[in-house]
Formats: sequence, structure tokens, C-alpha cells
Amino acid sequence: MPLLLVTIVVALLGIIIGTVIVKPFSKLNLKQLYLMGWGMNSRGAVELVIALLALNHGLITQEVFSALAAMAIITTLVLPFVLQREIKKDPAALG
Repeated sequence: MPLLLVTIVVALLGIIIGTVIVKPFSKLNLKQLYLMGWGMNSRGAVELVIALLALNHGLITQEVFSALAAMAIITTLVLPFVLQREIKKDPAALG
């Protein structure tokens, strides 16, 4: 369970921070970049394919694969709720 929690936190923070740090190079505001980060969190299919390949080639354990699979599913399922909440709070954020 701790591995799953760490994996989810790193996945969420990593993609959101990654989109926000491009602010100096983008015309988008921080709210738009934040929403873009959440949108990019829904990337489960790619993660599952890569994790399965790594598992099949002995690069990760079953425990790590399970954490990655659960993280991919959870981040994909959370996306619509977060976007709905954020857009209701600030409809103009979509530009």
C-alpha cells in the first residue's frame, strides 16, 4: 500500500509540476496549465503497456507492476471529477 500511495502522489505531482514549470515558455495562464496537467494524468493505457513489457522482461516486480497498474487506473478515473470541479469553479479558465 505505501508503494501505491507514493506512486500516485509522484504521478500526480510530476505531471502537474511539469506543466506548470513551462509557464515562461507558454501563453497559457497558470490555471490553464494546471488543468492541462490534470488532463495529461489520464494516460493509463500507455503506462500499462510499458509496465507490462517491463514485467515480462524482468525489469520490475509484480508488486511494482500492481502499483503502476492501480495508479494508472486511479489517475484515469479521477480526471473527470477534478476537471468538472475546476471548470465549475472557473469556467473562464478554458480560455
